Amino acid sequence: RSKNDVAWPYVFDKHKATRVCRFMEKFPHIKGRWARRTADHPRPERFVLSPWQCFVTVALFGWVYRAGARNEHGEAVGGRRRFREARIFVPRKQGKSTWAALVGLYMLAADGEPGSEVYAGAAKNEKQAWEVFKPARLMALAVDDYRSKWGVDVLTRNLSSPRTASKFEPIIGKPGEGASSHCAIHDEYHEHKTDEQVDAMRTGMGARAQPLQLIISTAGVNLAGPCYESWRQLERVLDGVLHNDRLFGVIYSADTVRYEWNGATVEPDSWLGDDAIRKANPNLGVSVEIDDLRAEREEARNSPRKQAVYKTKKLN
Repeated sequence: RSKNDVAWPYVFDKHKATRVCRFMEKFPHIKGRWARRTADHPRPERFVLSPWQCFVTVALFGWVYRAGARNEHGEAVGGRRRFREARIFVPRKQGKSTWAALVGLYMLAADGEPGSEVYAGAAKNEKQAWEVFKPARLMALAVDDYRSKWGVDVLTRNLSSPRTASKFEPIIGKPGEGASSHCAIHDEYHEHKTDEQVDAMRTGMGARAQPLQLIISTAGVNLAGPCYESWRQLERVLDGVLHNDRLFGVIYSADTVRYEWNGATVEPDSWLGDDAIRKANPNLGVSVEIDDLRAEREEARNSPRKQAVYKTKKLN
């Protein structure tokens, strides 16, 4: 739609978008080579958004309702965020959990939501829930300004801000009654056998003005699970078959079918080619290296089991 089309209810606010990016890049890395301390570099490197992370961040936080806009219930919504749900599907080791942890830290304290509740959810594995919460906790511990500016206390199993009655904590399985999430982060969604947790979090957001439900995952193998259904629905939205202005989604994957694009035919990628690696791995050259992926591909060439794992986890 044209930005001059008055019927289009949204506008891109670059100041709100870049505010979140600046917030994220104030935090240090807490694992990997970027967190290593040496005599020449006594402090860990600060987090720097990769292009794909920057794109997702500014899209989620920059698109807002125009001034004077009203929703379907007639309520004034000008300035509120457009997107209420995000589905991010990328292969392993793309930095998605660290990025999601920073989203959680922002939504806890810097989003201006009194009594904010942020949850890092997993299906049934406590370790998986901590994949997002643990880096958030460690990064909060590392930045004094974050804790002092917003009055955030870092405890063993949660982050809290008594000043605003806000909290950020991991959660396993279906949440109890009374949860009113401002931000719900569901990591590795392909491991969820049901949608109990996702549905419960979504229904608990009713009292929030601009909540965010964030689903992040690699591909899985369960075609009967909610992740596959969610993935296919997102494909239909991205293809324009379904209409959902509140849903933002991105899928980084090798092309597996032939399709038409701008009048040209795009052929499927061979899983043995480098094009498949480059399309599927947006953090290539940052947190994953092409030589390492090529080595894994060679191991998978003569092993059906490793081939399935490589296609699913490295090519998404």
